[in-house]
Amino acid sequence: AGLITLTKLVEQIVGRTGEEGNKPDRRFVTVNENTFVLDGGLEIGEANDELGLDIPEGDYETIAGFFLEQAQHLPNAGTRVRFGNLRMQISDMDGSKIISIRVRRVTEVAELSQ
Repeated sequence: AGLITLTKLVEQIVGRTGEEGNKPDRRFVTVNENTFVLDGGLEIGEANDELGLDIPEGDYETIAGFFLEQAQHLPNAGTRVRFGNLRMQISDMDGSKIISIRVRRVTEVAELSQ
């Protein structure tokens, strides 16, 4: 009856979490050796295990949550953040929910050539 919970607010931003959440069949797509498009709901542990991203644990469980912590504001499609050797950009959003994020792992050589 017009009451919004913190859980519902977070779900609007990062999508459903926990056992209630729907897990899409394709959690990530490999574009090339160092570039991936990740589902915003992909869990950090899975991203690290499957793709070797080395994202630290924190007050977030998903790639979208990590992105929000790094951005420090509500992002739009196209918003970019950097973390270590990772370059991340929001590929798709639905309102305030992050649907997918493009992640590129860069090397020193790649950084110098840009």
